[in-house]
Amino acid sequence: MKIVLILLVSMFTFISTAFAQWIPLDSIRVQDANGVPVLLGQIVTTRGIVTTQRELGASLVYFQDRTDGMVAFDAPFGAGVKRGDSIEVTGTVVQFNG
Repeated sequence: MKIVLILLVSMFTFISTAFAQWIPLDSIRVQDANGVPVLLGQIVTTRGIVTTQRELGASLVYFQDRTDGMVAFDAPFGAGVKRGDSIEVTGTVVQFNG
């Protein structure tokens, strides 16, 4: 019985990860009346194409999809991608400098 339970949990985890839902970038940018992102503090998954990386020596990666563009701040991520890469990113929505 324990093996069956472990197998079911493993299958659920694989299916949940393999079919994780992603949202377009313009949906992440939706703001309330005060200019605060509606998804602030939430973990989201999105996809895009890297357009610029490591601008001015910083760990910034700019990427875009057909709806919008976004920037990711992460040194290891920035070092691991190059312009033109198709990426899927999962992270927490934060607001930077208003």
